[in-house]
Amino acid sequence: MKRDVQNYYRGLRDKIKDADAQLFVAQLDRKKEANSAFFYDFVVDEHGKLRYIFWADATSRKNYSHFGDLVSFDATYSTNQYNMIFAPFTGVNHHMQSIFFGAAFLVNEKIESYEWLFRTFLEAMGGKAPRLIITDEDASMKSAIRTILPDTIHRFCMWHIMEKFSEKVGPPINHDKDFWAALNNCVWGSETREEFEMRWNSLIIAYGLERNEWLANRYQIRESWIPAFFMEISLAGVLRTTSREILYDDEGNVLDEKPKDPIEVEKRKKIAMVRNKVEDAIQKAKSSNDAMNFLLSSVLNIDASLGNMILSAVPQRQEEYENFVGCEIPEEIQIHPPNDVRSKGRCKRIKRAKELPKPRKGNNAKKLMKEALQ
Repeated sequence: MKRDVQNYYRGLRDKIKDADAQLFVAQLDRKKEANSAFFYDFVVDEHGKLRYIFWADATSRKNYSHFGDLVSFDATYSTNQYNMIFAPFTGVNHHMQSIFFGAAFLVNEKIESYEWLFRTFLEAMGGKAPRLIITDEDASMKSAIRTILPDTIHRFCMWHIMEKFSEKVGPPINHDKDFWAALNNCVWGSETREEFEMRWNSLIIAYGLERNEWLANRYQIRESWIPAFFMEISLAGVLRTTSREILYDDEGNVLDEKPKDPIEVEKRKKIAMVRNKVEDAIQKAKSSNDAMNFLLSSVLNIDASLGNMILSAVPQRQEEYENFVGCEIPEEIQIHPPNDVRSKGRCKRIKRAKELPKPRKGNNAKKLMKEALQ
């Protein structure tokens, strides 16, 4: 059995070799066909290689329409095979739970890449820009936000900055508990700008950090990351929705935007109703073994009846592969992977400077640094 699975997987990989980018786009197009409220867009270069791709499903777009005043944008992850940047947009709902607004793959972190992404994000969200966006300190990102989201307040991620303090102040200060208590009190406990500046200056003088260039730069951009400078920004009020006309079912699922075909709208309502009924039935039956047996037998009977209604031939190996990946495997590849990198392993977070090994003298230094970055 194990050998059969390995052979099947090997055959599948050979069949879809170099077509994974096109298959990914085809999957997104399939979701768009199933629900027109699903949004995606992509760009290929002159050689047909994928450069950028963004997607947001109906639930994400609905969440943004209600909770899109504050957006967190994180581009510190990369994929394992093509080294593309994975960039998700997230937020917080009225229960203080993290919610997903959309995501993208980018071939690089240049200004034009982020400009395309933010422009596409606005298109997906009906033109509504967030009131505030939180990112890291990437210069290209900052420039793109200034161009595409000129009215959006841009704030830097507190976590990324605070994580660097230990490295930047160095020993023995970074082992001093009193230093960390004073720093946290300064950053988190200051309620006014004047209070922050007084505590910051006292901290710098007390620990002899007047010549620390990194701290001086963080002070220069204090309005972009210190909470005391955002006290007047309220994020708990009633949020406005997008201007687009969106149709929801009774359960709040997005069904269509500006529906034109009443038959298609009715079909989507039925699909949503069936999905919700099945989920409700599972929740009701899961506490009882008899109930679960009854539910399983009922579903199997329905499946058998549907099989009699929709006759289909025994699938060939090609059809099995396509059923497995969820879309048709193209004979001619039009959308190619972004490059020819073939690294192994899982997706990874981009390492920060303090996580990289210290350079060593000798011939192996470059080799060790290269291995650490992989």
